[in-house]
Amino acid sequence: MAFTSPKIDKAVKTLFSPLRRRGTEKRLIMSKSLTPRLSVSAVKFLLFTNESKLSNRENKMEETREQVKVWDWQERVIHWGLALSVIVLAASGIFWEVGKDLGMPKEGRRVVKELHSYVGYLLALFFTLRVVRGFTGNKYAKWGDIFPHTKEQFEGIKANVRWFLGGFRGLPPQAVGHNPLASLLYIVLFGVLISQMVTGFILSGLEFNMFPGSIVAGGMGEEARKALKDGLKEVHEFGMIFTLVYLALHLGGNVIHDIKEKNGLMSSMISGVKYLRKKD
Repeated sequence: MAFTSPKIDKAVKTLFSPLRRRGTEKRLIMSKSLTPRLSVSAVKFLLFTNESKLSNRENKMEETREQVKVWDWQERVIHWGLALSVIVLAASGIFWEVGKDLGMPKEGRRVVKELHSYVGYLLALFFTLRVVRGFTGNKYAKWGDIFPHTKEQFEGIKANVRWFLGGFRGLPPQAVGHNPLASLLYIVLFGVLISQMVTGFILSGLEFNMFPGSIVAGGMGEEARKALKDGLKEVHEFGMIFTLVYLALHLGGNVIHDIKEKNGLMSSMISGVKYLRKKD
């Protein structure tokens, strides 16, 4: 029997090639007393069989999956714009808080805080675009796919809860667009982000006289400004903590689903494509 796979021939040549040490050629010796002698043909057969099994497994996976374009380029740009804005805002906020303990000059901390305020405008821009896309985007970007309201979505929530409580055994319920259980967190996140933007803009107006917070801060007495600033800072810091917890849950949940489903969930926000199980 002749096998002509280049991968197999290369593996066999490597296995039976002479070993060179210190200029002295030594050949691989297979002990008769410990292991049976294998012919080159036998090794080729074993490698060919293993390669065939892997090929069949890959073909079977392709046959049971379908490639679906879920996220268009607009949705992906907005998603990454929101993600990067939130990350920079969280990092700059934390850096400003610990800057004093690190011995950072007051003027340097002020620059970090101003950067934080300007990035807030970017967050507001991408958030507004996302709200608009909820009405104008494809069916997976629309609010109907995010806010659970159908029987199928509520069944998906219950199925996901059972899957999580069952220790991730078996395959999770399949969602083409937004996972209905994760959507509950998205709704809370949207509310928190609105709170972060409102409190952030007012704080920027109080400290740097930046629009639109300057409208609220204008004409207020010093004591009133200080009281408002202290109250808003508490709300703003709580929102940041929630957002960080959300990011950890979001990433962790995506990794678990991607590993269990093997549907390209993590890469879908780059390529826009998911590889979904075909329905019977």
